[in-house]
Amino acid sequence: MDDQLTFLFMDYETFNSNPKGGRVSQYASIRTNYALEIQKDSAKNYFCLQSKDNIPSPSAALITKLTPQKIERIKNGIEPLPASTFNVIPEVYNEYWFISHIEYDMSLPKTCTLGYNSFKFDDEFTRNLLYRNLRDPYEREWSNNNSRFDVYFLVLATYVLKPEILNFPQARDKENNELLYHSKTNLPLPSFRLEDLSIANKISHTNAHDAFSDVEATIEIMKIIKNADEYFFEEIFSLRKKKNVNDWLNKNNNKPFIHISQYYGKENYSMGILYQIANNHRAYLCLNLSHDVQPLIDLEGEDLENYLFPKETFEYKKNVVIIYNNQCPILANVSEYAERLKSFNLDREKMSKNLNLIRENINPLSAKLKPLYFKDFPLSTDKIDSDLKIYSGGFFSDLERDSISQFHCAITMNNNSFSIQNMASPRLKEMALKIIARNFPDKLTEEEKKWWFNYSRNRISNKEIGSEYTIDDCTNEISELFKKQLKIDEMFILAELREYVNSLKRYYQLTS
Repeated sequence: MDDQLTFLFMDYETFNSNPKGGRVSQYASIRTNYALEIQKDSAKNYFCLQSKDNIPSPSAALITKLTPQKIERIKNGIEPLPASTFNVIPEVYNEYWFISHIEYDMSLPKTCTLGYNSFKFDDEFTRNLLYRNLRDPYEREWSNNNSRFDVYFLVLATYVLKPEILNFPQARDKENNELLYHSKTNLPLPSFRLEDLSIANKISHTNAHDAFSDVEATIEIMKIIKNADEYFFEEIFSLRKKKNVNDWLNKNNNKPFIHISQYYGKENYSMGILYQIANNHRAYLCLNLSHDVQPLIDLEGEDLENYLFPKETFEYKKNVVIIYNNQCPILANVSEYAERLKSFNLDREKMSKNLNLIRENINPLSAKLKPLYFKDFPLSTDKIDSDLKIYSGGFFSDLERDSISQFHCAITMNNNSFSIQNMASPRLKEMALKIIARNFPDKLTEEEKKWWFNYSRNRISNKEIGSEYTIDDCTNEISELFKKQLKIDEMFILAELREYVNSLKRYYQLTS
Protein backbone atom coordinates (compact mmCIF):
# COMPACT_ATOMS: atom_id res chain seq x y z
CA MET A 1 0.00 0.00 0.00
CA ASP A 2 1.20 3.49 -0.92
CA ASP A 3 2.26 5.23 2.31
CA GLN A 4 1.20 8.56 0.78
CA LEU A 5 -2.45 7.49 0.45
CA THR A 6 -4.79 9.34 2.82
CA PHE A 7 -8.34 8.57 3.89
CA LEU A 8 -10.84 11.44 3.84
CA PHE A 9 -13.64 10.29 6.13
CA MET A 10 -16.71 12.41 5.46
CA ASP A 11 -20.40 12.66 6.21
CA TYR A 12 -23.30 14.85 5.15
CA GLU A 13 -26.40 15.88 7.01
CA THR A 14 -29.18 16.91 4.65
CA PHE A 15 -32.54 18.67 4.48
CA ASN A 16 -33.93 16.12 1.98
CA SER A 17 -33.48 12.41 1.39
CA ASN A 18 -33.25 12.49 -2.42
CA PRO A 19 -29.80 13.52 -3.73
CA LYS A 20 -31.40 14.77 -6.95
CA GLY A 21 -32.55 18.25 -6.06
CA GLY A 22 -32.17 17.69 -2.32
CA ARG A 23 -30.03 20.05 -0.27
CA VAL A 24 -27.18 19.49 2.15
CA SER A 25 -27.07 21.17 5.57
CA GLN A 26 -23.66 20.07 6.94
CA TYR A 27 -20.41 18.44 5.82
CA ALA A 28 -17.77 17.13 8.20
CA SER A 29 -14.51 15.39 7.38
CA ILE A 30 -11.33 14.11 9.01
CA ARG A 31 -8.22 13.06 7.10
CA THR A 32 -6.02 10.15 8.24
CA ASN A 33 -3.03 8.33 6.88
CA TYR A 34 -3.25 4.66 5.83
CA ALA A 35 -2.57 3.62 9.44
CA LEU A 36 -5.72 5.59 10.39
CA GLU A 37 -3.72 8.14 12.36
CA ILE A 38 -5.55 11.46 12.23
CA GLN A 39 -3.61 14.22 10.50
CA LYS A 40 -3.10 17.39 12.50
CA ASP A 41 -5.56 20.22 11.78
CA SER A 42 -7.33 18.12 9.11
CA ALA A 43 -10.84 18.26 10.60
CA LYS A 44 -13.38 20.30 8.62
CA ASN A 45 -16.90 21.32 9.60
CA TYR A 46 -18.88 23.17 6.91
CA PHE A 47 -22.51 24.32 7.01
CA CYS A 48 -24.52 25.28 3.93
CA LEU A 49 -26.88 28.25 3.75
CA GLN A 50 -30.23 27.44 2.19
CA SER A 51 -31.74 29.16 -0.84
CA LYS A 52 -35.40 30.00 -1.45
CA ASP A 53 -36.00 27.40 -4.17
CA ASN A 54 -36.11 24.36 -1.88
CA ILE A 55 -38.29 23.12 0.98
CA PRO A 56 -36.61 21.31 3.92
CA SER A 57 -38.15 18.07 5.15
CA PRO A 58 -39.32 18.25 8.80
CA SER A 59 -38.48 14.56 9.28
CA ALA A 60 -34.91 15.20 8.18
CA ALA A 61 -34.64 18.25 10.45
CA LEU A 62 -35.81 16.23 13.46
CA ILE A 63 -32.99 13.75 12.79
CA THR A 64 -30.19 16.26 12.18
CA LYS A 65 -31.46 18.96 14.61
CA LEU A 66 -30.70 21.54 11.91
CA THR A 67 -32.96 24.23 10.46
CA PRO A 68 -32.14 27.02 7.97
CA GLN A 69 -32.40 29.50 10.86
CA LYS A 70 -29.97 27.49 13.00
CA ILE A 71 -27.38 27.58 10.22
CA GLU A 72 -27.79 31.36 10.06
CA ARG A 73 -27.20 31.51 13.83
CA ILE A 74 -24.07 29.35 13.47
CA LYS A 75 -22.87 31.79 10.81
CA ASN A 76 -23.38 34.69 13.21
CA GLY A 77 -21.63 32.87 16.07
CA ILE A 78 -24.66 32.69 18.36
CA GLU A 79 -25.48 28.95 18.14
CA PRO A 80 -23.55 26.43 20.31
CA LEU A 81 -22.45 23.22 18.58
CA PRO A 82 -22.32 19.65 20.00
CA ALA A 83 -19.09 18.75 21.78
CA SER A 84 -16.47 17.05 19.60
CA THR A 85 -13.04 15.53 20.08
CA PHE A 86 -11.79 18.25 17.73
CA ASN A 87 -12.09 21.93 18.50
CA VAL A 88 -13.08 22.89 14.96
CA ILE A 89 -14.44 26.31 14.15
CA PRO A 90 -17.45 25.83 11.85
CA GLU A 91 -17.42 27.50 8.46
CA VAL A 92 -20.68 28.57 6.81
CA TYR A 93 -20.92 29.06 3.04
CA ASN A 94 -23.48 29.49 0.31
CA GLU A 95 -23.88 26.35 -1.80
CA TYR A 96 -21.41 27.42 -4.50
CA TRP A 97 -18.51 27.93 -2.10
CA PHE A 98 -19.66 25.02 0.07
CA ILE A 99 -19.16 22.46 -2.72
CA SER A 100 -16.04 24.27 -3.97
CA HIS A 101 -14.29 23.68 -0.64
CA ILE A 102 -15.49 20.08 -0.52
CA GLU A 103 -14.26 19.42 -4.05
CA TYR A 104 -10.84 20.77 -3.07
CA ASP A 105 -10.71 18.46 -0.02
CA MET A 106 -11.66 15.41 -2.08
CA SER A 107 -9.36 16.20 -5.01
CA LEU A 108 -6.02 16.32 -3.22
CA PRO A 109 -3.76 13.67 -4.82
CA LYS A 110 -3.95 10.09 -3.48
CA THR A 111 -7.11 10.76 -1.49
CA CYS A 112 -9.58 7.97 -0.81
CA THR A 113 -12.91 9.55 0.14
CA LEU A 114 -15.13 7.34 2.25
CA GLY A 115 -18.01 7.34 4.68
CA TYR A 116 -20.73 5.10 6.10
CA ASN A 117 -23.26 4.14 3.42
CA SER A 118 -21.62 6.84 1.33
CA PHE A 119 -22.03 5.15 -2.08
CA LYS A 120 -25.82 5.29 -2.02
CA PHE A 121 -26.17 8.57 -0.14
CA ASP A 122 -23.19 10.90 0.38
CA ASP A 123 -21.52 10.21 -2.98
CA GLU A 124 -24.79 10.86 -4.80
CA PHE A 125 -25.24 14.16 -2.96
CA THR A 126 -21.65 15.10 -3.85
CA ARG A 127 -22.18 14.29 -7.52
CA ASN A 128 -25.41 16.26 -7.71
CA LEU A 129 -23.93 19.21 -5.81
CA LEU A 130 -20.99 19.29 -8.23
CA TYR A 131 -23.17 18.94 -11.31
CA ARG A 132 -25.68 21.57 -10.14
CA ASN A 133 -22.80 23.99 -9.62
CA LEU A 134 -21.20 23.25 -13.01
CA ARG A 135 -18.30 21.19 -11.67
CA ASP A 136 -17.20 17.76 -12.86
CA PRO A 137 -19.25 15.25 -10.83
CA TYR A 138 -16.80 12.34 -11.25
CA GLU A 139 -13.23 13.59 -11.64
CA ARG A 140 -12.46 13.71 -7.91
CA GLU A 141 -13.24 9.95 -7.75
CA TRP A 142 -10.40 8.83 -10.03
CA SER A 143 -7.96 11.58 -11.03
CA ASN A 144 -4.60 12.04 -9.25
CA ASN A 145 -4.73 8.38 -8.16
CA ASN A 146 -7.81 9.15 -6.07
CA SER A 147 -10.55 6.68 -5.17
CA ARG A 148 -13.65 6.15 -3.04
CA PHE A 149 -14.74 3.51 -0.55
CA ASP A 150 -17.67 2.73 1.75
CA VAL A 151 -17.18 1.47 5.31
CA TYR A 152 -20.79 0.25 5.35
CA PHE A 153 -19.94 -2.39 2.73
CA LEU A 154 -16.82 -3.30 4.67
CA VAL A 155 -19.06 -3.93 7.69
CA LEU A 156 -21.39 -6.12 5.58
CA ALA A 157 -18.37 -8.10 4.39
CA THR A 158 -17.14 -8.46 7.96
CA TYR A 159 -20.48 -9.87 9.10
CA VAL A 160 -20.64 -12.40 6.23
CA LEU A 161 -16.99 -13.47 6.18
CA LYS A 162 -15.32 -12.51 9.49
CA PRO A 163 -18.10 -12.02 12.08
CA GLU A 164 -15.75 -12.53 15.02
CA ILE A 165 -14.13 -9.13 14.35
CA LEU A 166 -17.14 -7.01 15.38
CA ASN A 167 -20.01 -7.28 17.83
CA PHE A 168 -23.23 -7.15 15.80
CA PRO A 169 -26.31 -6.06 17.78
CA GLN A 170 -29.73 -7.40 16.85
CA ALA A 171 -31.75 -5.34 14.38
CA ARG A 172 -35.06 -3.74 15.34
CA ASP A 173 -38.10 -2.85 13.28
CA LYS A 174 -38.12 0.87 12.41
CA GLU A 175 -41.85 1.20 13.00
CA ASN A 176 -42.44 -0.64 16.29
CA ASN A 177 -38.87 -1.16 17.58
CA GLU A 178 -39.42 -4.92 17.93
CA LEU A 179 -36.43 -7.26 17.57
CA LEU A 180 -36.07 -8.82 14.12
CA TYR A 181 -35.56 -12.52 13.39
CA HIS A 182 -34.94 -14.52 10.22
CA SER A 183 -38.27 -15.77 8.81
CA LYS A 184 -36.96 -19.31 8.21
CA THR A 185 -34.28 -19.96 10.84
CA ASN A 186 -35.72 -17.65 13.53
CA LEU A 187 -32.16 -16.53 14.27
CA PRO A 188 -31.56 -12.86 15.21
CA LEU A 189 -30.94 -10.54 12.27
CA PRO A 190 -27.97 -8.16 12.66
CA SER A 191 -28.17 -4.38 12.76
CA PHE A 192 -25.73 -2.46 10.58
CA ARG A 193 -26.80 0.99 11.80
CA LEU A 194 -23.76 3.05 12.76
CA GLU A 195 -25.13 4.13 16.14
CA ASP A 196 -26.05 0.52 17.06
CA LEU A 197 -22.62 -0.79 16.07
CA SER A 198 -20.93 2.01 18.01
CA ILE A 199 -22.70 1.02 21.23
CA ALA A 200 -22.07 -2.69 20.71
CA ASN A 201 -18.36 -2.09 20.07
CA LYS A 202 -17.85 0.50 22.85
CA ILE A 203 -17.31 3.43 20.51
CA SER A 204 -18.27 6.89 21.71
CA HIS A 205 -21.09 8.19 19.50
CA THR A 206 -23.04 10.57 21.67
CA ASN A 207 -24.44 12.76 18.88
CA ALA A 208 -25.71 10.35 16.23
CA HIS A 209 -26.64 12.19 13.01
CA ASP A 210 -24.30 15.04 13.78
CA ALA A 211 -21.93 14.82 10.81
CA PHE A 212 -18.80 15.16 12.94
CA SER A 213 -19.86 12.51 15.41
CA ASP A 214 -20.72 10.10 12.56
CA VAL A 215 -17.29 10.63 10.98
CA GLU A 216 -15.49 9.85 14.24
CA ALA A 217 -17.55 6.68 14.76
CA THR A 218 -16.87 5.55 11.17
CA ILE A 219 -13.11 5.87 11.68
CA GLU A 220 -13.26 3.78 14.84
CA ILE A 221 -15.33 1.02 13.19
CA MET A 222 -12.87 0.77 10.31
CA LYS A 223 -9.94 0.83 12.72
CA ILE A 224 -11.29 -2.21 14.60
CA ILE A 225 -11.66 -4.19 11.37
CA LYS A 226 -8.33 -3.14 9.85
CA ASN A 227 -6.35 -3.78 13.05
CA ALA A 228 -7.99 -7.17 13.58
CA ASP A 229 -7.21 -8.56 10.10
CA GLU A 230 -5.28 -6.32 7.73
CA TYR A 231 -5.12 -9.01 5.02
CA PHE A 232 -8.92 -9.28 4.99
CA PHE A 233 -9.25 -5.49 4.98
CA GLU A 234 -6.81 -5.10 2.08
CA GLU A 235 -8.65 -7.77 0.06
CA ILE A 236 -11.86 -5.76 0.31
CA PHE A 237 -10.24 -2.34 0.02
CA SER A 238 -8.31 -3.25 -3.15
CA LEU A 239 -11.59 -3.72 -5.05
CA ARG A 240 -12.23 0.04 -5.04
CA LYS A 241 -10.04 0.09 -8.19
CA LYS A 242 -11.60 -0.91 -11.52
CA LYS A 243 -8.50 -2.78 -12.66
CA ASN A 244 -8.49 -4.95 -9.53
CA VAL A 245 -12.19 -5.74 -9.98
CA ASN A 246 -11.59 -6.72 -13.60
CA ASP A 247 -8.60 -8.87 -12.67
CA TRP A 248 -10.52 -10.60 -9.87
CA LEU A 249 -13.60 -11.40 -11.97
CA ASN A 250 -11.58 -12.50 -14.99
CA LYS A 251 -9.55 -14.82 -12.78
CA ASN A 252 -12.73 -16.33 -11.30
CA ASN A 253 -14.93 -16.37 -14.40
CA ASN A 254 -15.43 -20.15 -14.49
CA LYS A 255 -16.55 -20.74 -10.92
CA PRO A 256 -19.16 -19.49 -8.45
CA PHE A 257 -18.20 -16.60 -6.17
CA ILE A 258 -19.59 -14.63 -3.23
CA HIS A 259 -21.01 -11.17 -3.84
CA ILE A 260 -21.91 -9.06 -0.80
CA SER A 261 -24.39 -6.19 -1.15
CA GLN A 262 -27.41 -4.71 0.61
CA TYR A 263 -29.24 -5.51 -2.64
CA TYR A 264 -29.87 -9.05 -1.38
CA GLY A 265 -31.48 -7.95 1.89
CA LYS A 266 -31.10 -9.07 5.51
CA GLU A 267 -33.08 -12.30 4.91
CA ASN A 268 -30.31 -13.37 2.52
CA TYR A 269 -27.59 -12.03 4.82
CA SER A 270 -26.69 -9.34 2.25
CA MET A 271 -25.10 -12.06 0.15
CA GLY A 272 -25.51 -13.86 -3.16
CA ILE A 273 -23.60 -16.74 -4.75
CA LEU A 274 -23.14 -15.78 -8.39
CA TYR A 275 -21.81 -17.18 -11.65
CA GLN A 276 -20.58 -14.90 -14.43
CA ILE A 277 -21.90 -15.46 -17.97
CA ALA A 278 -20.86 -12.30 -19.86
CA ASN A 279 -19.12 -8.94 -19.51
CA ASN A 280 -18.34 -5.71 -21.30
CA HIS A 281 -15.88 -2.88 -20.60
CA ARG A 282 -17.61 -1.77 -17.38
CA ALA A 283 -19.99 -4.47 -16.15
CA TYR A 284 -20.32 -8.20 -15.51
CA LEU A 285 -23.56 -10.07 -16.11
CA CYS A 286 -24.04 -12.78 -13.47
CA LEU A 287 -26.73 -15.25 -12.46
CA ASN A 288 -27.79 -15.82 -8.87
CA LEU A 289 -27.52 -19.52 -8.04
CA SER A 290 -30.23 -19.24 -5.37
CA HIS A 291 -32.86 -18.27 -7.97
CA ASP A 292 -34.42 -20.45 -10.64
CA VAL A 293 -32.50 -20.50 -13.91
CA GLN A 294 -35.05 -22.55 -15.89
CA PRO A 295 -37.34 -19.57 -16.72
CA LEU A 296 -34.35 -17.74 -18.20
CA ILE A 297 -33.72 -20.74 -20.44
CA ASP A 298 -37.34 -21.32 -21.44
CA LEU A 299 -38.60 -17.78 -22.02
CA GLU A 300 -37.86 -15.68 -25.09
CA GLY A 301 -38.33 -12.13 -26.29
CA GLU A 302 -41.10 -10.10 -24.70
CA ASP A 303 -42.06 -12.93 -22.32
CA LEU A 304 -38.53 -12.97 -20.90
CA GLU A 305 -38.44 -9.19 -20.59
CA ASN A 306 -41.80 -9.10 -18.78
CA TYR A 307 -40.60 -11.84 -16.43
CA LEU A 308 -37.38 -10.00 -15.51
CA PHE A 309 -38.89 -6.51 -15.36
CA PRO A 310 -42.55 -6.93 -14.32
CA LYS A 311 -44.34 -3.64 -14.97
CA GLU A 312 -47.08 -4.27 -12.42
CA THR A 313 -44.70 -4.49 -9.43
CA PHE A 314 -41.62 -2.58 -10.64
CA GLU A 315 -39.54 -5.14 -8.71
CA TYR A 316 -36.78 -6.62 -10.82
CA LYS A 317 -36.18 -10.33 -10.48
CA LYS A 318 -32.98 -11.09 -8.61
CA ASN A 319 -32.09 -13.98 -10.95
CA VAL A 320 -29.74 -11.65 -12.81
CA VAL A 321 -27.16 -9.43 -11.08
CA ILE A 322 -25.00 -6.79 -12.77
CA ILE A 323 -21.66 -6.01 -11.12
CA TYR A 324 -20.09 -2.69 -12.18
CA ASN A 325 -16.32 -2.40 -11.98
CA ASN A 326 -16.47 1.23 -10.77
CA GLN A 327 -18.77 0.60 -7.78
CA CYS A 328 -16.28 -1.14 -5.46
CA PRO A 329 -18.06 -4.51 -5.33
CA ILE A 330 -17.39 -6.86 -2.40
CA LEU A 331 -16.27 -10.21 -3.85
CA ALA A 332 -14.88 -13.37 -2.24
CA ASN A 333 -14.00 -16.95 -3.13
CA VAL A 334 -16.47 -19.66 -2.15
CA SER A 335 -13.65 -22.10 -1.39
CA GLU A 336 -11.85 -19.68 0.95
CA TYR A 337 -14.98 -19.17 3.09
CA ALA A 338 -16.60 -22.60 2.73
CA GLU A 339 -16.81 -23.15 6.49
CA ARG A 340 -18.45 -19.79 7.10
CA LEU A 341 -21.03 -20.41 4.34
CA LYS A 342 -22.27 -23.48 6.25
CA SER A 343 -23.73 -21.05 8.81
CA PHE A 344 -26.21 -19.62 6.30
CA ASN A 345 -29.54 -20.94 5.11
CA LEU A 346 -28.34 -21.92 1.62
CA ASP A 347 -30.13 -24.51 -0.50
CA ARG A 348 -27.03 -26.26 -1.81
CA GLU A 349 -28.96 -28.79 -3.90
CA LYS A 350 -30.86 -26.02 -5.70
CA MET A 351 -27.67 -24.02 -6.24
CA SER A 352 -25.86 -27.06 -7.68
CA LYS A 353 -28.76 -27.74 -10.05
CA ASN A 354 -28.79 -24.11 -11.23
CA LEU A 355 -25.02 -24.13 -11.72
CA ASN A 356 -25.24 -27.19 -13.98
CA LEU A 357 -28.06 -25.60 -16.00
CA ILE A 358 -26.05 -22.40 -16.47
CA ARG A 359 -22.96 -24.23 -17.64
CA GLU A 360 -25.01 -26.32 -20.09
CA ASN A 361 -26.79 -23.24 -21.52
CA ILE A 362 -24.26 -20.46 -21.03
CA ASN A 363 -24.07 -19.37 -24.68
CA PRO A 364 -27.83 -19.02 -25.33
CA LEU A 365 -28.31 -17.43 -21.89
CA SER A 366 -25.60 -14.89 -22.63
CA ALA A 367 -26.98 -14.18 -26.10
CA LYS A 368 -30.52 -13.43 -24.87
CA LEU A 369 -29.64 -11.55 -21.65
CA LYS A 370 -26.87 -9.26 -22.91
CA PRO A 371 -29.21 -7.15 -25.09
CA LEU A 372 -31.50 -6.61 -22.07
CA TYR A 373 -28.78 -5.51 -19.66
CA PHE A 374 -25.91 -4.20 -21.80
CA LYS A 375 -27.57 -1.36 -23.65
CA ASP A 376 -27.09 2.38 -23.82
CA PHE A 377 -30.11 4.37 -22.76
CA PRO A 378 -31.01 7.44 -24.87
CA LEU A 379 -30.49 10.90 -23.44
CA SER A 380 -33.56 12.35 -21.79
CA THR A 381 -35.68 14.71 -23.84
CA ASP A 382 -38.08 15.30 -20.94
CA LYS A 383 -38.62 18.93 -19.98
CA ILE A 384 -37.38 18.36 -16.45
CA ASP A 385 -35.23 20.74 -14.45
CA SER A 386 -31.75 21.00 -15.95
CA ASP A 387 -30.27 20.61 -12.43
CA LEU A 388 -31.66 17.05 -12.30
CA LYS A 389 -30.18 15.73 -15.54
CA ILE A 390 -26.87 14.50 -14.18
CA TYR A 391 -27.45 10.98 -15.56
CA SER A 392 -29.70 11.82 -18.48
CA GLY A 393 -28.51 15.11 -19.94
CA GLY A 394 -25.24 13.91 -21.49
CA PHE A 395 -21.69 15.03 -20.80
CA PHE A 396 -20.68 18.63 -21.41
CA SER A 397 -18.98 19.29 -24.76
CA ASP A 398 -15.47 20.78 -25.03
CA LEU A 399 -17.04 24.13 -25.94
CA GLU A 400 -19.32 23.96 -22.91
CA ARG A 401 -16.40 23.06 -20.63
CA ASP A 402 -14.45 26.10 -21.88
CA SER A 403 -17.49 28.24 -21.14
CA ILE A 404 -17.79 26.72 -17.65
CA SER A 405 -14.13 27.53 -16.91
CA GLN A 406 -14.71 31.16 -17.88
CA PHE A 407 -17.80 31.24 -15.65
CA HIS A 408 -15.91 29.96 -12.58
CA CYS A 409 -13.02 32.31 -13.28
CA ALA A 410 -15.41 35.27 -13.42
CA ILE A 411 -16.91 34.32 -10.04
CA THR A 412 -13.49 33.80 -8.44
CA MET A 413 -12.18 37.11 -9.80
CA ASN A 414 -15.50 38.88 -8.99
CA ASN A 415 -15.70 39.94 -12.62
CA ASN A 416 -19.00 41.79 -12.96
CA SER A 417 -18.55 42.26 -16.70
CA PHE A 418 -19.05 38.53 -17.40
CA SER A 419 -22.51 37.84 -18.84
CA ILE A 420 -24.45 34.60 -18.44
CA GLN A 421 -25.59 35.10 -22.03
CA ASN A 422 -22.02 34.26 -23.09
CA MET A 423 -22.46 30.65 -21.89
CA ALA A 424 -22.09 28.14 -24.72
CA SER A 425 -25.53 26.47 -24.63
CA PRO A 426 -29.10 27.05 -23.37
CA ARG A 427 -28.53 24.38 -20.71
CA LEU A 428 -25.49 26.24 -19.34
CA LYS A 429 -27.25 29.60 -19.45
CA GLU A 430 -30.09 28.28 -17.31
CA MET A 431 -27.82 26.42 -14.85
CA ALA A 432 -25.47 29.41 -14.53
CA LEU A 433 -28.39 31.75 -13.88
CA LYS A 434 -29.60 29.49 -11.07
CA ILE A 435 -26.11 29.39 -9.53
CA ILE A 436 -25.92 33.18 -9.51
CA ALA A 437 -29.47 33.52 -8.17
CA ARG A 438 -28.91 31.07 -5.30
CA ASN A 439 -25.53 32.35 -4.25
CA PHE A 440 -24.94 35.87 -5.59
CA PRO A 441 -28.43 37.37 -6.05
CA ASP A 442 -27.16 40.95 -6.04
CA LYS A 443 -25.57 40.26 -9.45
CA LEU A 444 -28.93 39.52 -11.14
CA THR A 445 -30.52 41.92 -13.59
CA GLU A 446 -34.16 42.93 -13.04
CA GLU A 447 -35.26 40.54 -15.78
CA GLU A 448 -33.24 37.68 -14.25
CA LYS A 449 -34.74 38.40 -10.82
CA LYS A 450 -38.25 38.00 -12.27
CA TRP A 451 -37.28 34.71 -13.93
CA TRP A 452 -35.77 33.40 -10.69
CA PHE A 453 -38.81 34.44 -8.65
CA ASN A 454 -41.18 32.56 -10.97
CA TYR A 455 -38.89 29.54 -11.25
CA SER A 456 -38.45 29.23 -7.46
CA ARG A 457 -42.14 29.85 -6.77
CA ASN A 458 -43.12 27.11 -9.20
CA ARG A 459 -40.44 24.71 -7.97
CA ILE A 460 -41.57 24.78 -4.34
CA SER A 461 -45.29 24.65 -5.17
CA ASN A 462 -45.57 22.43 -8.26
CA LYS A 463 -44.14 18.90 -8.39
CA GLU A 464 -44.15 18.92 -12.18
CA ILE A 465 -41.47 21.63 -12.21
CA GLY A 466 -38.78 19.50 -10.58
CA SER A 467 -39.14 19.36 -6.82
CA GLU A 468 -40.69 16.16 -5.50
CA TYR A 469 -41.35 17.82 -2.12
CA THR A 470 -43.51 20.94 -2.10
CA ILE A 471 -44.41 23.62 0.40
CA ASP A 472 -47.84 22.02 0.91
CA ASP A 473 -46.20 18.65 1.60
CA CYS A 474 -44.05 20.30 4.25
CA THR A 475 -46.99 22.14 5.85
CA ASN A 476 -49.02 18.93 6.04
CA GLU A 477 -46.10 16.94 7.43
CA ILE A 478 -45.46 19.51 10.17
CA SER A 479 -49.13 19.39 11.17
CA GLU A 480 -49.07 15.58 11.36
CA LEU A 481 -45.83 15.56 13.37
CA PHE A 482 -47.27 18.03 15.89
CA LYS A 483 -50.01 15.47 16.62
CA LYS A 484 -47.39 13.05 17.95
CA GLN A 485 -45.78 13.02 21.37
CA LEU A 486 -42.76 15.28 20.97
CA LYS A 487 -39.85 16.42 23.08
CA ILE A 488 -39.38 20.14 23.76
CA ASP A 489 -36.43 20.43 21.35
CA GLU A 490 -38.42 18.65 18.61
CA MET A 491 -41.32 21.06 19.06
CA PHE A 492 -38.88 23.98 18.76
CA ILE A 493 -37.42 22.56 15.52
CA LEU A 494 -40.86 22.09 13.97
CA ALA A 495 -41.94 25.56 15.07
CA GLU A 496 -38.85 27.05 13.40
CA LEU A 497 -39.53 25.16 10.20
CA ARG A 498 -43.15 26.25 10.21
CA GLU A 499 -42.04 29.88 10.50
CA TYR A 500 -39.49 29.33 7.71
CA VAL A 501 -42.15 27.86 5.44
CA ASN A 502 -44.61 30.64 6.30
CA SER A 503 -41.97 33.22 5.43
CA LEU A 504 -41.57 31.59 1.99
CA LYS A 505 -45.33 31.60 1.53
CA ARG A 506 -45.42 35.32 2.24
CA TYR A 507 -42.41 36.01 0.01
CA TYR A 508 -43.88 34.08 -2.94
CA GLN A 509 -47.45 35.21 -2.23
CA LEU A 510 -48.65 31.63 -1.78
CA THR A 511 -50.91 32.31 1.20
CA SER A 512 -54.53 31.44 0.66
